Amino acid sequence: MAVSDVLWTDVVSDTGSAPTYDFLSRHDGREVPGALWLPTDAQPKVLILVGHGGSRHKREVTTLKFITEAVENNGFAVAAIDGPLHGARRGDRSLVPGDIQKDFLDLWQSPGNGVAEMLADWQASLTILLSEPKLAGIPVGYFGLSMGTAFGLPLLATDTRIGAAVVGMWGANYPNSDIL
Repeated sequence: MAVSDVLWTDVVSDTGSAPTYDFLSRHDGREVPGALWLPTDAQPKVLILVGHGGSRHKREVTTLKFITEAVENNGFAVAAIDGPLHGARRGDRSLVPGDIQKDFLDLWQSPGNGVAEMLADWQASLTILLSEPKLAGIPVGYFGLSMGTAFGLPLLATDTRIGAAVVGMWGANYPNSDIL
């Protein structure tokens, strides 16, 4: 999993005062859009990776509520990447939540359901994040709901850099769920 390059962009804070950065990494022939939020004027206590739910994206309002609480009130750094067919990865597809959910379920039910790619995307993103001086050596946790759990479980099972996690809201009633 070689990361060929990463592009960082300062963006207007969407949590209040926390410095916010977008990043776009390129690896394995894919572009992975992500965001990093840092506490204001403090060394982060921990880095939390956030796996958003299906039909949502890294900056969806309920995701940002969690991120704001973690960064602004608890001094955590938080990072998120868009899931497959979500957020900045949607391209010119419909942004209607029902359409996004249908596209995701079609992907999930396919033989190559995106798990291996999303695992590689998270691992490459974590490598990039931990190479940043403010994040080097701090503990890493993971928070995922719904689709964030579906893709987070393989990450948690394979990446020893993540020491704690909260996951939930993922059922085993979809085809291919048993592959996890």
